[in-house]
Amino acid sequence: MNGLGSTTVWALSRAIDLADLFTVHSERDHKSLAVQPPTPDTASPPKDLNFLLVGACDPAHIIKTIARAWRHGIAKINFVTVEAQTTSFARAMILLDALFASPSDAVGIQDRVDTFLELYGNLHLRPQTAAHLSARATHLLALENNDSTDAPIPICPGLSISTSLLKFREKDDIRSTLAFFRADRAPRPLNVTAMWDMRLRSLYAARYDSRAGVVDWDWNMKLKDKAPAIDLGAYSQWRETGMAFPVRDAVASEANRSLATVVAGRWGIFSDVTIGPFCAFGQDCEDKRFVRTQDGKRVIGVQDVARETLRRLLHEWEHGSLLKEQKVIELEENKAGPRVETTVHFVSTAGIPKIARSFPALFDRIFVAAAMGHRVPEVGNLLANKSSASAWDPPTLVVESAKFVLELSKEHIAEYNRRIMGMAQEAGLTPEDKWACPPGTEADHLLFTRTSTQAPTS
Repeated sequence: MNGLGSTTVWALSRAIDLADLFTVHSERDHKSLAVQPPTPDTASPPKDLNFLLVGACDPAHIIKTIARAWRHGIAKINFVTVEAQTTSFARAMILLDALFASPSDAVGIQDRVDTFLELYGNLHLRPQTAAHLSARATHLLALENNDSTDAPIPICPGLSISTSLLKFREKDDIRSTLAFFRADRAPRPLNVTAMWDMRLRSLYAARYDSRAGVVDWDWNMKLKDKAPAIDLGAYSQWRETGMAFPVRDAVASEANRSLATVVAGRWGIFSDVTIGPFCAFGQDCEDKRFVRTQDGKRVIGVQDVARETLRRLLHEWEHGSLLKEQKVIELEENKAGPRVETTVHFVSTAGIPKIARSFPALFDRIFVAAAMGHRVPEVGNLLANKSSASAWDPPTLVVESAKFVLELSKEHIAEYNRRIMGMAQEAGLTPEDKWACPPGTEADHLLFTRTSTQAPTS
């Protein structure tokens, strides 16, 4: 699948609040949200929850889950994120730092959202964002270099990164990647324009000169019905230039080195050039004004939907409260905005056998990306037999569907789903129907729970 490339740098499905499985297919309407503080009469989640992410490739699920953790009274979360490429770990550190490291009284929420989205999905950056990337990569590199005790690396109060489950070589790879992100110290510039064009020429081949028509066809025949929030204008602009979230009229002249990955020992742009970085945050919003339609078309484009979604998440992270129509709706117990204590543990695919020993309580939620579907039997055994939060849904395996892989036919997608079902059943799991997608729509994710008579094995 030439369009997807040989590496992955962003999600191919919507971001999930792992504490609220309603979000596997859509967002709730903020007007009907009734967030209640925990009471002695209601079962409260435990102090510790464990979530496993396999091949997520970006921190979208982490961001949404920790921003909304206050809604569920969660005190502490351990995320274990498994990736095939260590460059994904360095990029996750940069993205989490960009969104959460600076308090709003120092850097405004909108500025942080713009910086995050630039780094997340733009081939080129504004000069100030490129300088930010270099400075924060240097900062994180210094923290990583000073870590001789395997202590977690702080991103901000309440959020830290642990590399204790990585090998020394893998830690060195993270350091090398962070060093590569620093354009101000690079021996030569990174020509991402030429690299993007090379990917396009490889994808289109003889159709390169008529690529605008190919993009129009892909949007109309393959993408529009799957993701109606992704408008043709934003999609076409990204397919041609690699710019998904341009910042107003600002000039983006610097290479986004955080989008580069390594193949055969060479840095370059080897990732997706057909779907785009719109799926995670741009498909839906709790403020339904941002997804309203007129004459069958979305009134607000995907770029603004993504910005609003992130703005609301960042507000919740900082204040522990909902943002409704510009008015803060606060719970008395949450006026100080308590944050969930979160540690993100990095693990390579080779380290999967170590996970059960490090987390004997196993996992309340497991997310598996489409590209890692073949690992369902392996990681399915890491799903807890009983949720440590009695009021919650049972421990659930969430597998990303191949819905947004545009190069697959309907028959191929159906075959993928069939194989995932088979592997899940072999792992002692059964389909979860409670959060099934609405009739007549294609599922973003496939959900499974453990058969009651089947105990996990380690």
